[in-house]
Amino acid sequence: MIKGYKHSQIAVQKKSETMKRLWSDPEYRKKMVGARIGHYISEETKRKLSETNSSVWTDEMKDKASKLSKSLWGKMKPEDKMKRVSEFLYNQRFCSNRPNSFEKRYTRLLNSMYPEQWEYVGNGVLWIDRKNPDIINRKLGLIIELYGTYWHRNDDPEKRISFFRERGYETLVIWESEKIVDAKKRIIEFVGKNLESQQK
Repeated sequence: MIKGYKHSQIAVQKKSETMKRLWSDPEYRKKMVGARIGHYISEETKRKLSETNSSVWTDEMKDKASKLSKSLWGKMKPEDKMKRVSEFLYNQRFCSNRPNSFEKRYTRLLNSMYPEQWEYVGNGVLWIDRKNPDIINRKLGLIIELYGTYWHRNDDPEKRISFFRERGYETLVIWESEKIVDAKKRIIEFVGKNLESQQK
């Protein structure tokens, strides 16, 4: 393409319609997403992407986007909401290679400490008011959130904790960089504290 060349509005519209038609085909979507699975991204590329996103995607923009999304969601018909959720879950099957090793490690640890009490739901099988927790203890109303060092480096765990608390769940956030022996101590304290409060 010639540098500086500008497509006409008709050409842009035709391209948009073509891409929408292609991506509405499950086989095409599966093929394209599958081609990205396992794609290597260098640390330098990750750093550049992070710097770009941090400078462009500010807290103010995130807040505006969140409010707009909630507003649009509230105006949607129930059948349209179900359609959107179904499409999202369908795409999750191909886009997400989960549970990852971090999630598997702690799911095994939790169930070795408290057999048959914890369930991994981070693959989209459970949603709590638009949020998908990682591991849950339904009986005790407890959630374990696993924060990867790279993907969650700019996240505030307290926001996640507050969100689930307002909906009746207590949450413990464990970081990928945390030593298992330290995390295990915090898990025991977290479960014990909530068991004690529920028995009062």
